Amino acid sequence: MEPVFPVSLERFILDRDLRDMVYYRVQCVSEAVKKILLLDPSIADRNPQIEWRKVRDIGNVFRHEYGNIEAAAIWNTVTGDRLPSLIAVAKAVALHAELGFVVRSPT
Repeated sequence: MEPVFPVSLERFILDRDLRDMVYYRVQCVSEAVKKILLLDPSIADRNPQIEWRKVRDIGNVFRHEYGNIEAAAIWNTVTGDRLPSLIAVAKAVALHAELGFVVRSPT
């Protein structure tokens, strides 16, 4: 079975572009969750398997503690048992685009 995030911690620490990309994407998902929860608070009740509050709050931590967050903390956020929750959130965001908020990838 191939890992969901097939990058070693060592590579992640050394690759600033990769860290910045992951950091940015986690913030995007977090911001989308904040908006979706405002537009449809019941989504959390309908999808209890997602740690909505944690996903929402991690964006605040990343934004306000940018210079103090170690690469290992970011890596731990997107590996192991945390990544499936982030993926589930991203899917929920895509499914609820009809609420008026659309997450777009930069072109």
